[in-house]
Amino acid sequence: MRGLLDSKHAALYYPWVRIMDPIRQRVIALPPSGFVAGIYARNDITRAVYKAPANEVVTLALGFEKTLNKAQQDVLNPLGINCFRFFEGRGMRLWGARTISSDPEWKYVNLRRYFAYLEHSIDRGTQWAVFEPNGEALWANVRRTIEDFLFTEWQSGALLGDRPDKAFFVKCDRSTMAQNDLDNGRLVCLIGVVALRPAEFVILRIGQATATRCAERRKEEPDVAALRDRPYMQFNFLVKIGDDSPSGYEAGFQECSGIGMEVTVAEYRNGNETENSVRKVTGLNKSTDVTLKRGVVGSLKLYEWLNGIRNGDQSAFKTVVISLQSEDHTDQAVVVWTLKRARIIKHTSGPLNAKGTDVAMEELVLAYERLEMS
Repeated sequence: MRGLLDSKHAALYYPWVRIMDPIRQRVIALPPSGFVAGIYARNDITRAVYKAPANEVVTLALGFEKTLNKAQQDVLNPLGINCFRFFEGRGMRLWGARTISSDPEWKYVNLRRYFAYLEHSIDRGTQWAVFEPNGEALWANVRRTIEDFLFTEWQSGALLGDRPDKAFFVKCDRSTMAQNDLDNGRLVCLIGVVALRPAEFVILRIGQATATRCAERRKEEPDVAALRDRPYMQFNFLVKIGDDSPSGYEAGFQECSGIGMEVTVAEYRNGNETENSVRKVTGLNKSTDVTLKRGVVGSLKLYEWLNGIRNGDQSAFKTVVISLQSEDHTDQAVVVWTLKRARIIKHTSGPLNAKGTDVAMEELVLAYERLEMS
């Protein structure tokens, strides 16, 4: 049955929505069309026509006639069937914005609706041109009217492009009209726009640099800490524990705090001095404990390291290297902190909460003997 339908002006939604009947006070299932129309209207008012009417809460919904999971939606979505889904902690939501068109240019509902909005808006905004003298002056006025409208759309974020000339164009001159058009009273205007498409799939690519790559980068650019007048804003860093092999890198750390060192001062006074003042001399160097936090990734390397420390293994002390990466994501190390003879003195896991959506975390505190920066 689905194969018989093909239209850029239609969309399919599934399943039916369950609500409380206000008259008979019992739960009933209703077709999704009315709910979708309401979501369209709310989306147009609160956001814009060009925003996909999806990832929207279904108001008054108590549930759906059939509860769909991701695997089932992965089958229905390529067929152009938009699904209602229940998400833990986020409620009942419409999770799809595709038309039933086989033309990939008109795959999304918001794209088709936005072009309909542009067509009707431009048509209504240029009605003043009807019966005007069809010449150069009229063509220039029509171009300005449409360009002003599209410029406003671009400023609102509806069109793609960092400049207006990349987002749209408007042509209305002899190149768009033949003599036959002029003889028959037709004004032809050619308009092109670069519309935004929804981010239907959000894909995150996470990479891990190898020790060899970092070493090559340092050789190529020995002076990596270039002078600048503003701090680094994106905290992308790598943590390497132990040797220089690629396996020394531990991924997933999202927080590193407490890196620092302190030079103590010893006070003394010479016995034969007449001045009653204290003299000072440089004492011991102290390093502050470092705290690292990350989501639990299933690796036992940190536990094995801690196990060696608590069992008195003197070879378990390691060198920990923390590298702040460049903002342009070129694996270039901006600053490198080296913690000499580091050991774990505290390891904490949790809290674990099966009801929430938080990531399971683990935290370790490192004590070390010397800090070096490069």
